[in-house]
Amino acid sequence: MLADAGLHVGIGLTLGVALAVAAGKGVQTQLYGLESTDGATLVGATGLLAVIALFATMAPALRAARLDPLSALRDE
Repeated sequence: MLADAGLHVGIGLTLGVALAVAAGKGVQTQLYGLESTDGATLVGATGLLAVIALFATMAPALRAARLDPLSALRDE
């Protein structure tokens, strides 16, 4: 469950960083003093989103790990 979520988060973060850099180049012409490729901001935002996604994924994964597989199959 965590590996699947990690794959989706990784794809989303990669696309998000690429789109942020592309959009930043357009905004840079309109705003004074804005750098479109500020590495610290991109790394910080990406890291924060990755940590939030990890915690959001761990709660259901831990809950699913605590279930007894036989009782879960019987309920279905």
